Amino acid sequence: MTVGCAVVVFFFAADFPEEAKWLSDGERAFAKARLAEDVGDSQLDVRPTCRDVLGVFKDFKIFLGGFMYFGLIVSGYGYAFFAPTIIRSFGYSPVKTQLYSVPPWAVTFALSMVVAIASDYYKRRYIFILPLLLISVVGIIVLLNVHDKVKAMYGALFLVVMGQFSANPIVACWTMSNRESIKVSFQLRRLTCLFNSRRALEARRWCRLPDWFR
Repeated sequence: MTVGCAVVVFFFAADFPEEAKWLSDGERAFAKARLAEDVGDSQLDVRPTCRDVLGVFKDFKIFLGGFMYFGLIVSGYGYAFFAPTIIRSFGYSPVKTQLYSVPPWAVTFALSMVVAIASDYYKRRYIFILPLLLISVVGIIVLLNVHDKVKAMYGALFLVVMGQFSANPIVACWTMSNRESIKVSFQLRRLTCLFNSRRALEARRWCRLPDWFR
């Protein structure tokens, strides 16, 4: 189904606002202005050359941004896939496990919306990324050192999820908004590849962890 939808979308998706035929002239102008305000000129008429591609591989910031994102999604989605198992290990019943797996995501959703609006308003990313990562680190430290207090362990899950999943979209925007057009396209593909390759590491990491750490 995914492949089939991709084939259909290929004929309708536009690479630039100027190419979106389903938009009116006013809507295209508005979208172009918003894009220029966010990341600069779309460079529709610029065609990438081999030198441009090689220049991408010489920019260490692109690889650094990719590793930042990869580090977040591996740990974050490691929890996302195994959240019921983790909460069940605290001694809750199966029904309560499903119930208690919801609040961390609800709080994270609210925080991520606030952070997204604030970061766009102030047009700053790193000042929001660093505190969020520190929040997540505090949660991880609690889980590493507390093994007999269920409420503290459950509260630490809030910190881990809030920090990691609120920082994820900001890191992705930060790494792409500060690059010119050709580098943005490369970085987007790189982040997509890293995002989908995380599953192998997550599964192997979980299987090799001791029970007390899980």
